[in-house]
Amino acid sequence: MASPHDALFKAVYGQAEHARGALQAMLPPPLARAIDWPSLALSPGSFIDASLREQRTDLLFSARWSGGLDNAPVYLLFEHQSSLDVEMAYRLLRYMVRIWQMYRDDHPGGHALPMIVSIVLYHGGAAWTVPLAFDATLGVPDEARREGAPYRVQFAYRVDDLGQITDEHLRMRAMTASAKLACLCFKHARDHEQIVELLKGWEGELRDLVAAPHGLDTLEQLVRYIYAVNERCDRRALEAFLDERVTREAKGVSMTVFEQAIQEGKARGLEEGRAQGQEEGRAQGHQLGLEEGKRRTRQELLARQLRIRFPGQVPTDIESRIATASIAQLDLWLDRVLIAPTLDDVFA
Repeated sequence: MASPHDALFKAVYGQAEHARGALQAMLPPPLARAIDWPSLALSPGSFIDASLREQRTDLLFSARWSGGLDNAPVYLLFEHQSSLDVEMAYRLLRYMVRIWQMYRDDHPGGHALPMIVSIVLYHGGAAWTVPLAFDATLGVPDEARREGAPYRVQFAYRVDDLGQITDEHLRMRAMTASAKLACLCFKHARDHEQIVELLKGWEGELRDLVAAPHGLDTLEQLVRYIYAVNERCDRRALEAFLDERVTREAKGVSMTVFEQAIQEGKARGLEEGRAQGQEEGRAQGHQLGLEEGKRRTRQELLARQLRIRFPGQVPTDIESRIATASIAQLDLWLDRVLIAPTLDDVFA
């Protein structure tokens, strides 16, 4: 099953329009100027051997060189990492060889192989300290390093360490709103206690995102990611912010994602219950879905009892209180509704 990081990365950067600015910002300016960026396209199909299946690459793009030269294309291998990987250079080398093999199979009789530039988007807690050059991972004695250089595989890769750049620098990059907000979530969503307050500083980008084609789909991926990695996110505060400062449709996206999380949590709890015993399955099921299921059951039961005991007397403000009440508060009202003489006594 794909991790939340994988899902967000591929949903956003799997689209060339969003990957274009991100990749361009991560390359040295002279190299970036040599690439014809409008020609950037996601390479279809799989190019991973069965032996590499557990360590698959993320995204591969191709582009033409600027000036219309009739050369082999340039490939941009776009990886993402949420943790340090000491074998990153070795992994990339294996991917590169497989890409060249794929290219040679598709272009029999050709001589020039495409250049492959590897780029890693990193959003881990610690700074990236892994060597950026494959040559640095080889165990070569110092006295043989200089003379042996012509006989060694030598390439380097680029790392965009989000933890080492400021939010303002990120905001100034020539990227789409989707790409910027995805980077912001990768950088902060897991550990930011006030993620909603952080997003309030990016409401302009959020409006641009919603106004863009398929913007609500991207917003759904961002909200899904936040709920998946940040247990402290205040859902109601997020929905209120989206409703008041972005659009009502944006609030609806958040509500839809939350409802889906509830259903997924219930399904997961039932599945685990069958395998491990009902009680153990409930305990290990998705806590969000289970707790919300309990609360909704109490809400429905209380609303029904109120309609029976006090027909036509339940005002809208009472319905709103029920919709936002905790399980403990709902239990108290359920006890009172059986004996309270008036509606006011139930909610006193």
